[in-house]
Amino acid sequence: MIESMRLVVSASKLVLLVAPMLGMAAPVEAQDEGPTKEQVEAAVERIETALEDRKAEGAVRGNALRAETGLVHPAVIAAIAKGLGDREPLVTDAAIESLGQMRHRDALTALTKWGKRSRKALEKETERMTAWIKAIGRHQDVDSLELLAKDAFKQDARDVLMARIYAIANVHAKESIEVLMDLLTSTDARRVNNNFRTVRPALMRLTGIDHGNDPLAWTKWWRGAKRSFELPKEPATLPRQDQTRWDRFWGNEVRYERTERRSRRGQDPEDDE
Repeated sequence: MIESMRLVVSASKLVLLVAPMLGMAAPVEAQDEGPTKEQVEAAVERIETALEDRKAEGAVRGNALRAETGLVHPAVIAAIAKGLGDREPLVTDAAIESLGQMRHRDALTALTKWGKRSRKALEKETERMTAWIKAIGRHQDVDSLELLAKDAFKQDARDVLMARIYAIANVHAKESIEVLMDLLTSTDARRVNNNFRTVRPALMRLTGIDHGNDPLAWTKWWRGAKRSFELPKEPATLPRQDQTRWDRFWGNEVRYERTERRSRRGQDPEDDE
């Protein structure tokens, strides 16, 4: 046994010695492929230069932030987060979008703190509020559920409500179901019924079950099932129309395939003679 181990070690040493002579790549240990210090510093410099360049158009400065989202590092995130306070709306929007794409605790923290500070302003800007909620939801963090659900049905804008419901449903956790059920039981029944077209797919995606269009049927089921309910390992695929709305909201590829009738369009009919 010992002799065999010696042979293996000797063979390994031989490979390391001979490989360069034969033009072979010597075996190397797996390395962390995170960004280098130089890459981080260069990215931060590009971001800071763009933010400081007040003469450049907002779209150009914003795109400079978006260009660095692939380099997920605390220093890069901190640099992009400075764009949240920029006076140019296009830069702020780019910072929100970029931080939503960067799956890192620092990015979520920056978005959360800024959103809380800017709440009154956001309430007057439906499009930006929707973008901020979507960015928070992309992080799929259970700790964000309370923030996402806050005053959900008190919003007059349906886009904002849909963003909140979809962001909650994007957090694949049993807690998300509980949050949605709490919203159904603590909100005026008329508002719930008027917006249940949005809530129902969210519940279906989380539970893999469909109890129809009656909110009371859902809440009754949950009261009896929540203790023993086991969350599916993966979110459920929704019916075609609902899945399309979901995918379009998040910017996903459309999952369903075109119908056979459409895919066969233009083909010669068979056996018609």
